[in-house]
Amino acid sequence: RPEIQDLIEASDFVSLNLYPILRWRGKRGLEDSARFLHDGDFRGVLLEHLRSDMDDLLVALSARGKTVILGETGVPSLTPGGASTAKASHDIQAWLGALDDWTDFLRGLLKDHPCLQAVFFFEWSDNPEHPMVRHKGLAVHGGLGLADMNGKLKAPVRVLRRLLRKVLPS
Repeated sequence: RPEIQDLIEASDFVSLNLYPILRWRGKRGLEDSARFLHDGDFRGVLLEHLRSDMDDLLVALSARGKTVILGETGVPSLTPGGASTAKASHDIQAWLGALDDWTDFLRGLLKDHPCLQAVFFFEWSDNPEHPMVRHKGLAVHGGLGLADMNGKLKAPVRVLRRLLRKVLPS
């Protein structure tokens, strides 16, 4: 769209939000989250498609001389807990495997695209009261934290540090 192209040209850098989620809304969003967490084949195919799209986008932005940051990223840990999204649960072991694959994916983007300068994980803790959950029905958005809603880390610090260091500048 021309108005987006004009905005990109007028900007010093481009900030993108990137999540491995196809659908955000309601129970279907939680089902997609669970599939990403538990189905390695599905996760691999999704990451291949995302990689292709991101390669194209980052090459185009680099050609325009733009610096790019990922202003928001993360992997949801929520899976359906029954008929209601309010009963969603966390599968931490599956989340750690998916987070490992996701940080490998991000590391590949950083390595292959020098225009990509920074990655910011969103958010510190799960937030079921987040406006995206309360007002838009995006239940998955409430489970993107590195800690649960009580502030307890979803994994030991050493494990999270090892995974997140993969996307830190050397």
